[in-house]
Amino acid sequence: MASFIGTTCSIIQGTPTPMVERSTTWSVPGINGTGIHYHGTEGVNVNLNLVFYGTTSAADSWYSTIAAKVESIGSVVIGSTTYANQRCVKVGNLQKRGAVNGTTQTVRYSCTAVVQSVG
Repeated sequence: MASFIGTTCSIIQGTPTPMVERSTTWSVPGINGTGIHYHGTEGVNVNLNLVFYGTTSAADSWYSTIAAKVESIGSVVIGSTTYANQRCVKVGNLQKRGAVNGTTQTVRYSCTAVVQSVG
């Protein structure tokens, strides 16, 4: 089961990335060699597509909960993999379209969330 900072989703598409080392290389004219200045680690913004199958009232509640996660830090679970320390940067608008989930006709709700690793 997929989960976005404690809220259950039917599907989460995308993969959060780990923090990366940020560095700058430099050189001085007339001196052999290059230098590297390490700035530390930082997270990269990643778009995740969050999907929920269900009724309109359940989707409204789901979206309100997701939208309230902006600036929250928590775990994103996709399949059996847990990505800890993810900060929700932004949540996009709710999108709705008809879908068939297995043999049941239902409505597919989705939104895009931007997350960033923080540690």
